[in-house]
Amino acid sequence: MINTAHIGVSYKCNMNCQHCFVTRNQDDDVFYDHYAEIIDWLYQHGLSVLFYTYGEPLVTNKFYEVAQYVSGKRICQVLMTNGYEITDNAIIKKIKDVGIKQVYVSIDSIDAHKHDDNRRKKGAWTHAIKALELLAQSDIISGIACTITDRNCNEMCELYKLAQDLKINYISMLRCRIGGKLIKLHDYDCYSNSIKKLVSENQNSKVGIRVHDLSLIPMFKKMLNENQISNNEYKKFEAMCSCHQQYNINIAPNGDVYQCDFALTPVGNITLNTLNNIIDRCYISHCSCN
Repeated sequence: MINTAHIGVSYKCNMNCQHCFVTRNQDDDVFYDHYAEIIDWLYQHGLSVLFYTYGEPLVTNKFYEVAQYVSGKRICQVLMTNGYEITDNAIIKKIKDVGIKQVYVSIDSIDAHKHDDNRRKKGAWTHAIKALELLAQSDIISGIACTITDRNCNEMCELYKLAQDLKINYISMLRCRIGGKLIKLHDYDCYSNSIKKLVSENQNSKVGIRVHDLSLIPMFKKMLNENQISNNEYKKFEAMCSCHQQYNINIAPNGDVYQCDFALTPVGNITLNTLNNIIDRCYISHCSCN
């Protein structure tokens, strides 16, 4: 059974982020050319959550066509975006009309200059904040998506405060990876202690915390043993940080299929293999999450 899929409708992007792990490919329409049969197959095999990622989805109208098709099924659609194209309520309505239930906007720093420098795009931070403000006024579930690197690992608490100030629903923190591996943070203790502080002090906050880092599971276990979090909280964070490769599939815009978005080698391509054969190969592949 496949519960979750990460798909890329296009590699096109309006930014050139320093931390981006996506390898750009000229063959940009493969997923789009096959999306109906792929979505139908995934839905028949249990798909319940679909993330739009890889390039910037909102720079191409192909995204809206795919999302409109998916909206006819019982699938939760989650848009991952840099927010640059969300400029007014007309765009918010367009996103809602194709059935998007959740939108995460990337924020790399509380400092606009640092964010723009990482994105290699002047004004990127201002556009991202404006997008989050518009989303907060809508009934779309919204959040900050933050990729953790050495440049921002000491800003976790400040980024969480920003999410509170913006009155959005979540902050999602994903440790950066290079070459399929989690990067080593020079100030890992600062990072992990910040996550610990946020989790222990903000359990009743309206802003939920989502963390994706296998290395943090022992910390959460210790917090449970020391009665800093409940068993339910521990199970929630353990599940967030665990590898879900047996329930996940990633499909790149060029049709390459991966079992995990950390993987460097595809297990197949939708133009060369059936999804049944590709999924069979997935279960003998290896994940490099840790």
